This record gives sequence, C-alpha cells and structure tokens, in this order.
Amino acid sequence: MFLPKFTITNKTLGRIAEIEHCKGVIESTTILPTWQKQIEKEARIKTIAADLKSLRLNAGPDLVKKYIDGLESSSPKEIMNLAACLDYVSNSAGNEVIEKELDEESLKFFHRLIFHGKSGSDKGGVQFVSFRSKKVAEASLPEEILAEVTELFDWYYSLYAKETHPIIVAGIIKAQIENIQPFDSGNNIVADITVRTILKNAGYAFNNYISLESRYTDTSKSYDQYLYSTVGKDLDYSLWLEYFTEEIAHEVLNTKEKILLLARDTKLAKASGRVKLTPRQERIIEHLQDYGIMQNKDFPKLFPGVSEDSILRDIKVLLNQGIVVKTGSTKSSMYELS
Repeated sequence: MFLPKFTITNKTLGRIAEIEHCKGVIESTTILPTWQKQIEKEARIKTIAADLKSLRLNAGPDLVKKYIDGLESSSPKEIMNLAACLDYVSNSAGNEVIEKELDEESLKFFHRLIFHGKSGSDKGGVQFVSFRSKKVAEASLPEEILAEVTELFDWYYSLYAKETHPIIVAGIIKAQIENIQPFDSGNNIVADITVRTILKNAGYAFNNYISLESRYTDTSKSYDQYLYSTVGKDLDYSLWLEYFTEEIAHEVLNTKEKILLLARDTKLAKASGRVKLTPRQERIIEHLQDYGIMQNKDFPKLFPGVSEDSILRDIKVLLNQGIVVKTGSTKSSMYELS
C-alpha cells in the first residue's frame, strides 16, 4: 500500500499561499486575446524545448517556435508528438482518457502519445506500450511496476489524497512515477503530462500559461537532488515538495507580473476598448511579438491564399490605432510594434 510520508513545512505552506494569490490574479485579470494566446504559446514552446532536451535531441526553442507557427515543415517527429500531446491535455473536454479515472493504462496512453503520435500507430500498425522489463538502479523491479503504479493511483483516489491540496498531491505523483520508472525512457515526460492532467482537473491549469518542465531544466541540479531525497523505504517527500511548490510559485509569480503589465499597456487597452481585432490582426501582432518585424514578403507564409490588399487593410487598422508603425514604402515596407 502506498502511503507517502511528508510534512507541509512553513516554506511549502507559504509557497502554496503565494500560488493561490497569483492564480486568482491570473484568472481574474483581463488582457487582450492576442496576448493570452502569446503567453500560452510561449509556455508551450518552453515545455516542448525542455522535453526535447531531456530526450537529448538537438532542437531548440527557435525550431519549436517555427513548427508551431507553421513556418517549418520538416521538424523532428518528437516535436509534432509533444505538441499533439499538450494539445490533447489542454483541450481535454470529451477526451475519454483524460476524463476517466487515471490508472496504469493512462500512463501507457501518454507514453504512446508522446513517442508514437496521437494515433498510436505507424506502418506496422498499433503501437502497444508495455512497462519496463529490465532492471534499473534506484527504480522499482520490473515485476513490481504494475502493482506500484496501481497502488499509487489507489492513493490518488483515496479520501486522504482528496483532502490534501492538489499541488501537494501532484508533486507526490510526479516524484513517485519518476521513482518507479515504469518505462524504458521518457518517464519524466509521462510524469509531467500526468501532473498537468491532475492540475487541470483540479482547476490549477493557470490558463496554460506556465511551464514547469522548463523550470526543471533550468534547475536540473536541484531537481535531481530533491527528487533523489524521495528514494528509499521512508518515502519522505517533504524536501521534494518544498522544491516542487517553489518552482510552481516561481512560474505563476512571473506570469502574474507579466499579465499585470499587459493589462496596463495603454495601447493594447485602447485597441481592446475601441476596436475588435480580427483573427488576422491578432496573428499580425503575434508575429511581430515573436519576430520583431514583418515585411510584405512574409504575407504568403502567414496568410496563404489571402490577397495582399486584404492584409494591408488589416495592417492599416493597426497603424491607425498606433499599435504598429511602418518604415519604408511600397514593397520594401517594414512593420513593427510601436
């Protein structure tokens, strides 16, 4: 039976209070939809880039961004799979695997989604995912994996866990999946997707604005140190939970400050108050946020099948509102955020 030992220290309690405060601000502060999409996209890019790094793949944030923007068609399969997996969890309404109770089959599904794509199939047919069959140091024995995963989710659905703060529960689930190491590879990503699902179901998705995965990468030494502190017979998660809540607090605090700055941005407030931006105008602003400038030659890639005159009319609205400035003339024109 899985019964995790932990103490909610003053540090952990303080960080949970900070997280709750930031959560309230993030969810109640209105910003332009363009900025909402931008913050969510930035978090998505950071998450995928961090996961790729953990898989030791040479694909940085720039390549991930180009794939997400539709500007790169020859991206590694892993980028496409990770993006599809994040989309699946983020848009979980109606998804049977997300809405049903989490169990060992959920972990296998996430693993298949990450490494074989949403369909879980290739030329050879359906990819059947099985748990690890080889012994690994500091991990559960292969013959014990199924029982330990089952016990973990039994605890997750227990009354005790339901009466525990969701962030504490998510932190324990994350650490224990990594300790069990149910698969030959990608256990950290499967654990992260599971945590993302748990937090979303508990109302702690933070509008998909944060990337815990990137924090693990940025603090990899501490991550390994505190995760290792949970290994052993005692299963004491206290130090790990201090680390876990600190990283969530770091992400949501930065996001809160960013949102408050955007809410005070007078130019965007002016646009949102007086002009309802079209999807194309929002896409133009998003492109300028990412790449700094836009030229006429960029139009076909951004808006395939849309005439140049139509795009220029959209830009004219942004120029008139003072959101975008223009330099040059005719075909050599360049557009930037003001």
